[in-house]
Amino acid sequence: TAVWHLAFNGQAKALLCEEAVLCERMEEIALADNHVAMQEARGALFQLGIIPKPPFADAMTHVFLSFDDVMEHRAEQIKAQLEAKQYLVWIRPTSGKMDENFRIGVA
Repeated sequence: TAVWHLAFNGQAKALLCEEAVLCERMEEIALADNHVAMQEARGALFQLGIIPKPPFADAMTHVFLSFDDVMEHRAEQIKAQLEAKQYLVWIRPTSGKMDENFRIGVA
């Protein structure tokens, strides 16, 4: 999660790209069975420019879902419905905190 957040910060992004071992490890995680870890690693690698965006990415609409523990099942249902309509969905439980770098990166 920390690497994913840092990938949106210009200065941190440049420093992360210089860390070959970190990037290699993220590429390994991007192929892992753990869906959440895989999704975060792919997102960070994409944001860092290490992996290319898919050819259809420009035509896709990205949706970010944030949920609390009580609504996790419903958020997963919404995610599945959106993906069935070809939306690219990013999903994370809320921590109740959103730092300024994250807001700038997403905006």
